[in-house]
Amino acid sequence: MFEYFQHDYESAEKSLKKSLQIAQNTKWEIMEQRSLRNLANLYYAKRDLPMALKYEFLANKITDSLTTINNNNQIAQLETKYNLAEKERQLVQAKYESAQRFNWIIGLSLGFLGIMLTGGLLWRISSIKSKAEETEKLKNIEIDNQKKLLSAKELERQRIAKELHDSVGSQLTVVS
Repeated sequence: MFEYFQHDYESAEKSLKKSLQIAQNTKWEIMEQRSLRNLANLYYAKRDLPMALKYEFLANKITDSLTTINNNNQIAQLETKYNLAEKERQLVQAKYESAQRFNWIIGLSLGFLGIMLTGGLLWRISSIKSKAEETEKLKNIEIDNQKKLLSAKELERQRIAKELHDSVGSQLTVVS
């Protein structure tokens, strides 16, 4: 590029300053940085060290600004990823705690249901045993009543047999 403008530094300087002005007006930082570097190179070629260093400094300043912006963007992206990961971790923790509470509720419900079922079965067994005992008592009472009835019948038979024997014996005695 400088070979073309080898002896016409003024026209190269005008063109570079015009491109710098356009880049600044359009806020195109990369083009502004390149224009400043080219101007610094032009002044190095002209052996104007203070101006070359001035434009080099301005170009470095834009480079630093672009690097800072890029770093800030990367930091913001990393912070967003970290915050998202933290939110996801909190969500997983909340789901875990919710599942744990649900498991406790299910466990307690099943335990309560088991206790109720066991209580119901024990009550049922107890009522069956008491009914069996009552039935047994009733059978024993009935057997006792039957024995008493048989014993009363037997006594009555013996009394009738004795009366018959006595009355038949006395009548035979009378007849004889």
